[in-house]
Amino acid sequence: MSADTPEQDRSTTTKSDGVGGYFVYVIRCEGGELYCGITTDVARRMREHASRKAPGAKYTRTHGVVALEALWSAPDRASASALEYRIKRLPRKRKLSLVSDPSGFWRLWPADSSVAASIAVVEGVTLDDCLADADGGRDGRGQAG
Repeated sequence: MSADTPEQDRSTTTKSDGVGGYFVYVIRCEGGELYCGITTDVARRMREHASRKAPGAKYTRTHGVVALEALWSAPDRASASALEYRIKRLPRKRKLSLVSDPSGFWRLWPADSSVAASIAVVEGVTLDDCLADADGGRDGRGQAG
């Protein structure tokens, strides 16, 4: 696979359209720890993590969320789970490298992987955008809706 990986711009929705579509995210928590997860609705999931209550992850209830560091879209749960699994197995140094350059995710697969080809980087979405979705009538991408 070449260094030219598919990327999505800020206009990409962060909510599944009901016909599939998952997102893999990495968030930075208090203390600098990284947490990786999957969802069909990024804004909802970030609000759940930030609330420090269920149904947010047990880990983020005790380690507050500071930032959304990286976000990828996948066409189905299997592809999203495969990426999440690979990210979670990385040593911390490689995770930090990945969040500094999310387009490098394809290096986690063999060069001919159809799974890697189906995943795209989602850029320009922040934790603040996701939290504003509930407060300010925004559409999940931080844009007025």
